[in-house]
Amino acid sequence: MPKITAVTDDAVVIQAFLPDRDHLSALIDDLREATDDLSLRRLTRVDSVDGDRSNRVTLDLSTLTETERETAAMAVSSGYYETPRETSVGELAADLDITKSAMSQRLSSIESKLALAAFR
Repeated sequence: MPKITAVTDDAVVIQAFLPDRDHLSALIDDLREATDDLSLRRLTRVDSVDGDRSNRVTLDLSTLTETERETAAMAVSSGYYETPRETSVGELAADLDITKSAMSQRLSSIESKLALAAFR
């Protein structure tokens, strides 16, 4: 169940513990229906329910631009990172009305930033 953890003049911060990526995608889709100004800032993966912090991986998404965060959320919700892929770079590019090359570069930038954030 999502929980509001902070409210400011500029933002509402929501925390949610979700069992899998499908629930995350569904929550993002539901929030996007409520507002056009949605930003995913931090994502923490917790592999255990007993609170063991050694199994946590936190990605600080603030290294991504707003466009990159939106693109990443769209790619995940569209199934780009599923095996087998449920969409292609070309289809994602068409959805954003950009070239396939531009989408490929954008995804590469996103993946590089997230990999560096996860393993530094």
